[in-house]
Amino acid sequence: MTLRAAFVDFGKTPLGLFMRDSTWAFASVQTIHLIGLAVLFGAVILLGLSALGIGMRRQPPAETALGLLPVFLWSLGVMGATGVLMVASKPLRYYLSDPFRLKLGLLAAGIALYFVLHRQLLRSGESRLPPAIRAGGALLLALWLGVGLAGRFIGLL
Repeated sequence: MTLRAAFVDFGKTPLGLFMRDSTWAFASVQTIHLIGLAVLFGAVILLGLSALGIGMRRQPPAETALGLLPVFLWSLGVMGATGVLMVASKPLRYYLSDPFRLKLGLLAAGIALYFVLHRQLLRSGESRLPPAIRAGGALLLALWLGVGLAGRFIGLL
């Protein structure tokens, strides 16, 4: 089975048909997705700024990273679940969408970098963080900005 066929078949499942045919389901799921996005971006921004040495200066970066992990994981789970539901509504449209593919690529890179940076902040007991961690913080913010922008462009096509 090809990936395209899997997407098409996903749209024919009871879940896909419900999401496609319901007048309120997509809007409700998208609202929850956006709330999850706001919380997730908050965690990402705080971790990125902490890695850059900007903000949250009264709290060690390791403590910030530890406190943000549950928030990041929870909101990532909410976004993953609601994202699957949104794809179920029009799977072929998402499959053919270049912004969707870009978003998934940036999302994978952003998640991986979040965990790498999280681990590095836990290991670093220094008040002045090494340049590599600071660069990782800047890259983290850029990647997640790209995720958000790519996601926004999905809706415009």
